[in-house]
Amino acid sequence: MTATSHQLVISFFHMSSPPSPFDQLTAFIENAFYSVQEYDVF
Repeated sequence: MTATSHQLVISFFHMSSPPSPFDQLTAFIENAFYSVQEYDVF
């Protein structure tokens, strides 16, 4: 899954239901994780 499609999935879930702080935190962690994968930090 590319970062772009991942962003679309995140956006879709946020549109379908009001985001709770937990959902926002989860999205933030997932976005950070995928960003790290993109740049091959590890």
